[in-house]
Amino acid sequence: MDRSIDTDPMLGVVLEHPNARLEIRVFTAEEFRAFREHLHAWSPRHNVADPVFLKVVDWIAATGCRTGEALGVYGEHVRHMVTPDMAKARVWTVSGTVVESLERGTHFQEHTKGRDSRQIILPQGFMEEMPIYGPLFPSRTGGLRAPSSFRAQWKRRVKGTQWEWVTPKTIRKTVATLFAREVGVSAAQLMLGHTDDAVTRRHYIAKESTLLDFNDELAALRQRRTSE
Repeated sequence: MDRSIDTDPMLGVVLEHPNARLEIRVFTAEEFRAFREHLHAWSPRHNVADPVFLKVVDWIAATGCRTGEALGVYGEHVRHMVTPDMAKARVWTVSGTVVESLERGTHFQEHTKGRDSRQIILPQGFMEEMPIYGPLFPSRTGGLRAPSSFRAQWKRRVKGTQWEWVTPKTIRKTVATLFAREVGVSAAQLMLGHTDDAVTRRHYIAKESTLLDFNDELAALRQRRTSE
């Protein structure tokens, strides 16, 4: 029996060029402000008491870190230091991330996704009241908050709303785009913890016309003393 195929199975299939830029959507200032207001109003509206959730969102927005890295912040990871320009600052050493496994459950992994260790200067006035030791964003039982739990909480807050397109990575992309334009791609790469800037350029930096002056809103967030 002739089992040959008369038509090309790849007919109509468009192969993406390996260097083609992907469409990247980031926040505008108005969108981020509205999204944060949505999260702030969601908990009391649904009788959910979880003041830590919004603080994690703010931490990601202020530092551009990954979700697991934010959930893995301990008080001892933040230290007062003097910067090269002789200014006093609080510096967060990003040296690991929270992961989950069958063997160990939710635990702190002593290296990040990129197996890097980087330091990020925290903005003045941002979350100044934090524990000296222990998790900064603990679970309800006081231990580390599981990334899967945080993702489930996130999905509950955006499901059926205009914010279903938003993920924690959307905030990282917004921060990366802002840093790339204000300081340069290399600065964005270092802040996000990428091993090279190819990933940063291709997956995180939006086109020039898609970001509308997020700078003022991010600056306001960084100056806010989080008490929500």
